[in-house]
Amino acid sequence: MKKATSVLTISGLAIAIPMVAYLGYQYFRPPANVADLASDIQENAHTIGSNYMDDETRANQKYLGKTVDISGRIAEIQKQDSAGLTIYFEGSDEGVPVAVLIDASETGAIIPNKGDSVMVRGICTGMLMDVTFNRGVLIKKF
Repeated sequence: MKKATSVLTISGLAIAIPMVAYLGYQYFRPPANVADLASDIQENAHTIGSNYMDDETRANQKYLGKTVDISGRIAEIQKQDSAGLTIYFEGSDEGVPVAVLIDASETGAIIPNKGDSVMVRGICTGMLMDVTFNRGVLIKKF
């Protein structure tokens, strides 16, 4: 009886230890760098804002959770303390503003200025007051 119990204990540990190690690896694994991801959609900030203004449900189906290359002219830049900076694109009167949060680790090389035309890649998280893209990366400055 004791031999069967010890065999079951050792077998259980042989399964549980690698499982816990794998789950720990997956939990603490950093997210993929957005710059390395292929973009699903390339769109102008005006078009994104207009699409959300016209039909938010349809726009969510198109953009939500997808990697999007957004191009446009910068209307405002807000520097966050440790999070990086938020870029707001110029929009039309008929559209919703578009904002991209750029991580602090991604802001080192090129810091754009207000009025610059840029292309930024980010992942859409939906619309509250504005259309929000997180984990942004500056792709190029025109």
